[in-house]
Amino acid sequence: MHTEFSSSQDARGMNIPGLQDPVHSSAEVFRVLAKVMSEPGTVEELTEICGHPDELLKAASAAILTLADMDTSLYLSSELDSPISRGFLTLHTGVKIVDSANQADFVIATQDTDISQYQDLPVGDPQYPDQSATLIIQVSNIRGSKKVTLNGPGIENIKQVQMPDLPDSFFSWRDMKNSLYPCGIDIIFASNTELMAIPRTTKLED
Repeated sequence: MHTEFSSSQDARGMNIPGLQDPVHSSAEVFRVLAKVMSEPGTVEELTEICGHPDELLKAASAAILTLADMDTSLYLSSELDSPISRGFLTLHTGVKIVDSANQADFVIATQDTDISQYQDLPVGDPQYPDQSATLIIQVSNIRGSKKVTLNGPGIENIKQVQMPDLPDSFFSWRDMKNSLYPCGIDIIFASNTELMAIPRTTKLED
């Protein structure tokens, strides 16, 4: 039976539980992540319970606890960075928290984070495109007011979706980062309980 976790936490986030069942839950979260990555613009709800510090939303916490480990590095935007967040993430993943996005395998930011905080995140190189960063953006509403048309792998013909509310400069920045495919970045949008992804292979048109 599922039990809601309390948000009570000590000064370093060490009392905050992670995924309820680390083996089963991480497998389920990974399944959802694989689905949204392979079907760009598709919104999936996470049913797995995951504890989280106040700065991080449930879906973002579940995603990073599934993807990160002690061999990866993570940058937290200034809005999300705190001793509690660092303690929680380090405890449950072993991930190395870094102070610059250009050193990170994963970046967690919010829709209000200034792009300057993560504009230099790694895009890989032609020989090792997998050495790029994955950007997780916390959003208040995963279905925003920006209507775009998606096309590319995983999309039959075209798909029209409502994207989270981010400035046009963000989407211009994304296009620039992905202009040298296979180099680029993959983006995961996370609301409190939902996920949507826009991989580097997806083209966006207004």
